[in-house]
This record gives sequence, structure tokens and C-alpha cells, in this order.
Amino acid sequence: MDYEKHTNLLMGLALSRLQAKIYLQLLYESEQTGYRIAKKLGEPAANTYKALESLQSEGLVLVDESVEPKVFSAVPIENHFNQIERNLREKRRVIESELKKIKKVPAQEGIFNIKNIDQVYEQAANLIGKADELVALDASPLPVEVLRPQLVEASKREVRILLKTYTESILPGCETVFSKEMGSPVYDLPIQIFQLIVPGKELLMALLDKENQNVIHAVYSRNEFMSLYAYSGFLAEFFLTKALNMIFANGSAGDVLEEWKKLQSIRPLALKAGRRFVESFTL
Repeated sequence: MDYEKHTNLLMGLALSRLQAKIYLQLLYESEQTGYRIAKKLGEPAANTYKALESLQSEGLVLVDESVEPKVFSAVPIENHFNQIERNLREKRRVIESELKKIKKVPAQEGIFNIKNIDQVYEQAANLIGKADELVALDASPLPVEVLRPQLVEASKREVRILLKTYTESILPGCETVFSKEMGSPVYDLPIQIFQLIVPGKELLMALLDKENQNVIHAVYSRNEFMSLYAYSGFLAEFFLTKALNMIFANGSAGDVLEEWKKLQSIRPLALKAGRRFVESFTL
């Protein structure tokens, strides 16, 4: 048994070190008196009983008071997690229901910095989940894998997915380009990057560490113009990569031209979002 590792894991549940040690002791040997636990751990009896009471209130320990002295036993950790999840689901239901009643002020379009990597991916998932026409993603390998389920799901909703990446990834329903012959300087950088665009709506850009664990820099914007402008650059890169791949595969100029024609329907101002943006300041 890795006692120290297990103790630290339990402390991650907001338990004190003593609470964690007591719980582990009861897992090793169930149905013990408080006095026996204190002696085994070399802790003062008063502190041990106080910690046992708190563990009981948290639902991690059961107490048999039909015997004297009373004995304690550990509740299986999966039962405790099930209890936490039930409570969290109920709290979420109540809080979300109440907060939906708040009259919202129109969201600002600005540029927002994001410092937390979980928030980066939650924002990305939300952005993909709301898309109804097209999503463009230029990304390093690890972000692609993290976002794979959301991208595939969006494609099932008939959202068009354009993916420019740096490994030969295959995502069902997604149009992917990767220039194997050209290579990329991204390979040599100790970072992960991605640019996620919903044209005419939102834009998320992130620079992450090599292990995809921490944010170096990330920004998000709801600015329609910025998202369309960024998409215009993405589409040019997407087509250029595709054209180079065709050239390296001995494709003809006619083949490249036909590929360009296929992209005309998704140029920025050909999209529904692009047309809405133009109409917003021309009407």
C-alpha cells in the first residue's frame, strides 16, 4: 500500500491529514473503536474522536452505537462520491434555475483573457456546441484530441468542420488538411496551440504548454468582425495547405482550381453569418 499517496489523494477531498489517516485506517481494518484508532495512529484520543465525528457528518464513516464502546467503520469511497454527485446535481439544478431568472445585459464583444486551462476547453466545447453552420480549427495534436468528441458531434448535426492540424488525424465528418511534405515549425516548439473560429460569431485562441496542462496565453472574443477576419485568414491557409498537398501528389492546376471552387460557398461573406454581418451595417 502506498500510504502517503493514498493520504494525499484523500486530502484532495478537503480532508485534513488526520481525517485521511483515520479513514485509511478504517479501510485497512474495519470496525474499530476510537481509542484503538488513536493508539494505532499515535494521535491524541480527543483529536481522533473529533475527526471521527467530522467524518461521520461528511458521510465517510458509520458508527455502531449498539455496542459499548461504539465502533466505527468506513463507508466505501464510491458511495461517498455518489452522494457528492447527487448533491452537486441538485445544487446545479436549483442554481441554474434561479440564475436563468436574471435579466441579462447584452454581452460585451471585447477580448477576454483566460488563465485556466479547464476554462479554455470548456469555452471551446461551448463554442463548438452552439455552432450551427461552420467551425474552423487550426490546432496542435493534443488540443485536437481533447476537442475530438465535440467536433465529431457537431459534424453529426451537419455543422461543417474544417480542421488544419499537424498530425495525420482522422475525425469522422471533418474536413482535415495536413501537409506532411512541408512539415511545420510547430513541431519544434515546446507548446500546444489552437485557434477555434465560429465565423461571424466567436473566436478563441490559445497558447498552451507542451503537456497541454497550463495556459501560457489565451483570449476569447464575441466580436463578429474579428471572427470573420480570422476565418478569412484560416480559409486561405486551409486552401494553401490543401493545394500544396495536391501539388506534392502530382495534382494538376485544374485539380487545384476545382478544389478552390469547392470552397467558394464557405468564403466569409458567402456564409449565412457573413451575410448577416454585412446586412447589420448596410440596412
